[in-house]
Amino acid sequence: MTIVEIFTFDATDAYVADPAGTWKDLKDSHSGLNGLLNFHHGPHVENASKGSCLVTWDKVESFEAVTSESRQSARTQAFSLAVKGNSQLQLFDIGTADITKITGAPVTELTVMKVKEGKTKADLNSIFEGLKKASEPLKACHGFEVGWSTKKGEEGTFLVLMGWDSMEDHLNSIQNVPDYSAISQASASLVDFVSMHHAKLAPVGL
Repeated sequence: MTIVEIFTFDATDAYVADPAGTWKDLKDSHSGLNGLLNFHHGPHVENASKGSCLVTWDKVESFEAVTSESRQSARTQAFSLAVKGNSQLQLFDIGTADITKITGAPVTELTVMKVKEGKTKADLNSIFEGLKKASEPLKACHGFEVGWSTKKGEEGTFLVLMGWDSMEDHLNSIQNVPDYSAISQASASLVDFVSMHHAKLAPVGL
């Protein structure tokens, strides 16, 4: 099991101006955390005044134990340099998926959807298989993976992660690549759209 933590936030002026510089000390407060696998963050392509963290953990319990670790106050202080106003945190189980290529792409797509009432996860298998197959030949696409929410009561909510050369390449694929477009349209009868954004993620050395 691998858990993906998605933390989206309204960014401070300092973070907007220099994301990497604002969080240059994250390594000090995060390295060695039990179960922490990777940490990426960066501004949204659609709106640079917003940012996202994409953090991978070995299990939910490791994420939950962070607040009792000795450097929690340092982490809180570090986050205050970048985060202001509204924020949202979500956890998704991506199983054994390797998202290295996705987070390493120039742009990472993060789309959250939920299964329509009366539909099941199994109903989406053909959609996921179709999207994966349709995206593989696209030179501008760098992987496709899905994770399911770990929150009780939101078991039907899921995250689609894809890597792209640019946001425009993603949108162009929806509109102009027949196989990709057809699968995207077919999913409309099975899922409700919740949110989508694209982020320019950079890794934190741990």
